[in-house]
Amino acid sequence: MAELEAAVAGVAAEYSVALADPLRQSIGKFWAQTAFDNGVDLTDRRALDRFRRDLDAGRVRYDADLLDKLVEVRFRAAEVEEERAFADGWRTARASEVERSRRGR
Repeated sequence: MAELEAAVAGVAAEYSVALADPLRQSIGKFWAQTAFDNGVDLTDRRALDRFRRDLDAGRVRYDADLLDKLVEVRFRAAEVEEERAFADGWRTARASEVERSRRGR
């Protein structure tokens, strides 16, 4: 039993570190967190639609460098199969967003 408790404690510590690492988040989480940080109610479809329009219009501030790194990490790990409980409409970055982030530097 002590071995199991030690193993669980070790995994819990690794989990906390993984959660704190922004490069281990999905692109969808990046956009959800960005929306949340900009005051968007993530349960309000209209607010999310406004956020997307503001994003497309260049009125939303976000960490373009982090987005570029996330896209790179995700494309390098493209062969990894992921199963999701819910559809994630923000999962992939649109080409225009990636291009805009590169020009914005």
